[in-house]
Amino acid sequence: MPQYMKLAENWTLAANTSLWGYWVSWENIPGVGPNMGPLLIGADPVSHQSAETDMAVFDLAKCRRAPDAAGKTEVFYQFGFRNFSQIDAKFGFEMIVFRDLMP
Repeated sequence: MPQYMKLAENWTLAANTSLWGYWVSWENIPGVGPNMGPLLIGADPVSHQSAETDMAVFDLAKCRRAPDAAGKTEVFYQFGFRNFSQIDAKFGFEMIVFRDLMP
């Protein structure tokens, strides 16, 4: 069953700018495997802003770290946010994880 998660914080991104290099990982969490995908990531605009808000997530990539001492290569996901709006926009981060599709 897919799982919906939303970060409890909001960020502000300046008008017509991008931020790249955010990442998500489940490494080193007891009882949770590292390979949790596939997943969808979204930028959730905060309501009641002063103008239309148009946010996008771009360059979502599934990556693997270099092998550790035990030879494991943990999965992490890297992505960016883009604000196409004409205002500095507040937004939240949400994702849906489809870990039940993993073998």
